[in-house]
Amino acid sequence: MQNSIRTRLAITFVALAASLLLVVGAVLAWQSYAKDREQAIILQNELATRISNQVVSYMREQESALLELVKVRGFSGLDHDQQTQLLSELLSFTDAFDSLALLSSNGRETIVVSRTQIISQLGDRSTTDEFIIPQSSGQIYYSPVQFSENTGEPFLYIAIPIENIRTGVIENVLLAEVRFKPVWDLLASISLGEGSNAYIVDANNKVVAHNNPSVVLRNTLFTVPSQDGIHDGVSGNRVILAISKISLGAQDLKIVAETPTSEAFAGIVKTELTITALLLIAVAIAIGLGWFAARQIVEPIEDLTATAEIIANGDLSKKANIRRMDEIGKLGRIFNQMTEQLQSVLTGLEQRVAERTQELENRAAQLQAIADVARSISTIQDIDQLLPDITKLVSERFGYYHVGIFLLDENGDYAILRAANSEGGQKMLVRHHRLQVGQQGIVGYVTAGGRARIALDVGEEAVFFSNPDLPDTHSEVALPLIVSGTIIGALDIQSTEVGAFSQESIASLAILADQVAIAIQNARSLNLARRALQEADIASRRLTGQAWRAFGQSMTIKGIHYDGSRSEIIGEVGYQSVKGALKVPIKLRELEIASLIIAPINPNHQWLNDEILIAQAIAERTALALENARLIEDAQRRAAKESLISEISTKIVEATDTNKIMAATVSELQRVLGASEVSFRLSVDEPST
Repeated sequence: MQNSIRTRLAITFVALAASLLLVVGAVLAWQSYAKDREQAIILQNELATRISNQVVSYMREQESALLELVKVRGFSGLDHDQQTQLLSELLSFTDAFDSLALLSSNGRETIVVSRTQIISQLGDRSTTDEFIIPQSSGQIYYSPVQFSENTGEPFLYIAIPIENIRTGVIENVLLAEVRFKPVWDLLASISLGEGSNAYIVDANNKVVAHNNPSVVLRNTLFTVPSQDGIHDGVSGNRVILAISKISLGAQDLKIVAETPTSEAFAGIVKTELTITALLLIAVAIAIGLGWFAARQIVEPIEDLTATAEIIANGDLSKKANIRRMDEIGKLGRIFNQMTEQLQSVLTGLEQRVAERTQELENRAAQLQAIADVARSISTIQDIDQLLPDITKLVSERFGYYHVGIFLLDENGDYAILRAANSEGGQKMLVRHHRLQVGQQGIVGYVTAGGRARIALDVGEEAVFFSNPDLPDTHSEVALPLIVSGTIIGALDIQSTEVGAFSQESIASLAILADQVAIAIQNARSLNLARRALQEADIASRRLTGQAWRAFGQSMTIKGIHYDGSRSEIIGEVGYQSVKGALKVPIKLRELEIASLIIAPINPNHQWLNDEILIAQAIAERTALALENARLIEDAQRRAAKESLISEISTKIVEATDTNKIMAATVSELQRVLGASEVSFRLSVDEPST
């Protein structure tokens, strides 16, 4: 045991442990540290408590102002104008509110007064917490702290339920947008030491107020520790912090006051200097004792380190020179064994790296091919062109013998081949090849279950449906084409090689299948959209034509003729050919509703292109003006009719007995319709048996 490294180390450490000064210094340092730590926590706790009291006081002051408005001043019993005036007065009395809103029992805004914006339209808050919670619970609601989209300043909502005194039903909710900026100003005004902070964290661990506003504007998140003490602060440095919790309605906020440990423990510097001086003396003693031990221990370790450096530079043939029988000698022998094992492992690793590199290169080539195919098909919108192009591109880029695309019929009973690249596939297209879903072949299996199916040796696969048109197939994979969870078909890929599809290639082809499904769905959606647009355009033109034919029949003036000095009304539509005249049709949605006939002063005048363009532009604007005029006349006619009916109905309803009702009915009809006679006869049929 005399040659044991453990024995020599034990002698050295016993000599060092004899210095009681280290123990005394550690005790003194700890006591000083504990005292300063406790005092710093008390100071931060007092600061956090004072801030929380001021924040609660500010929020309760605004809540009291709202409750005074609702309960003391009889807000619910006032009419709309009086309520608006009171809200405006409260908004002007205090700058704590940015806006006040009165919500009805269904959550719609009935009154909104705002300091920062002009209210042009009342909104609907029936789905928001600030309406649902106070309206359903009857309790005052505080929202989380938010930021205004208009001003960028922080705010929160206070919602006061307004109850009908007689019925006990909540008829309204008074919603106030309370400025949270004064809380920021409060934190900024507090005198803090260098590096100290005071801030507020909400229930979502978001800093909503800080003596440095930029911390809040960065959307800083901070998980507040569960108890006071030394922790990582909001800036990531070690601090002493204290927490004071407040509750505003259902919102829990935590007031945190923190100061860096470097500032808090400044008082123990002198003590630490004294202890450090004593520790230096102890270190000097330890150095003397450690030097002797190091001489016995370090020299053989340095020899072993030099050997390790040579091996690290690539010379695995180097061996450690073992001359000792203690633990260091044992370490040298183990080191030599490890070197031999490492040399063996590196040889095998180089081979595996080469194989893996080749696999990655193949994978990258497949992904690049998928990207090229997806980029090519993304520009094709016609599905009849899209499907053949897909099969051709996949076959060319991946080198597969046959690529086919099957799409399900309307009932989902059969998978119908819609495109193929191979010669056999073209024959199958001619005879409208289809497979029954869930019954025939790999494609039938895939379109039924929505999961890819692989046949690495199709001659042995029970689900393979023998196809004489593709006799050279030895491997096949079918991948479902799925859009939004719905199977629309399958991508069928066949190879002349046995076991052609690896797991990596199948994963790449699955990505390709998703791209193909999206392209097909996009093409289908585009075709449907175009068809719907065409149908809507036809219907619009038909309705426009019907309206203008009826409108034209009701007009007595069929046109205006102007000869340069006077205008003449044309009673019937007619056109007298004039030499050199320019006829410009007035069209509305491709429907000709009128025409402009422009005769030149000189019959031999040749119309310039600019003149024709001007006439056409005037015709377009005339068509829009005529359509607007027709719509206005139609609306006025309908309004007059409704007004007349309402007037007659009012007079009839005002009659108090049967005779007056009948008299009012016939007299009003005679007046309105200009009839010579109007009769009103009661006739009651006998009930049928």
